[in-house]
Amino acid sequence: MGNTSKKVVIMMATYNGERYLKDQLKSLSDQTFKNWDLYVSDDGSTDQTVSILKNFQKKDSRLRAILVNQGQHGAYNNFFNVMDHVKKLDTQYDYFFYCDQDDIWIQTKLENEIRILAQIDGPALCYSDLELINSDGKKLHKRMREITDIKLHNKYNIFFSYRYIWGTTMAHNETVKSFV
Repeated sequence: MGNTSKKVVIMMATYNGERYLKDQLKSLSDQTFKNWDLYVSDDGSTDQTVSILKNFQKKDSRLRAILVNQGQHGAYNNFFNVMDHVKKLDTQYDYFFYCDQDDIWIQTKLENEIRILAQIDGPALCYSDLELINSDGKKLHKRMREITDIKLHNKYNIFFSYRYIWGTTMAHNETVKSFV
């Protein structure tokens, strides 16, 4: 993929995600775009989530930090925690992606969305449709666009609208960072 000099940050929130987390971490490792860092905020998991993350970090140094909250704060605050941490870093990132522990990303997610974002001068937000899966990771052959009235063109689209988009399907460029 072009843009290999571009740097991506992936921000993940976790809570008791041991059942799904390994599959999501594998899908991140399998991305065709490789120049990314991962930061995770865990909301006080009581299962093996943090242990799974630490084992992954030993194998893949792109997992830069595991932030462990004392107590539970909920999904919004957990994401805010990792976002706030990344905003304070000296590292410059070109693109920002959001990630749930139970997602499974297609191999070209980063590549495709970066290609779209790179075409835009100024603030840009990109989102993608998502395909629903069951708790065993099996496809349900249903997409979010079939549940909502959101129309996507060519699977990827630039979005500024009143409709709700799942936060973990979106990415934005560095210019949007100051607004987030």
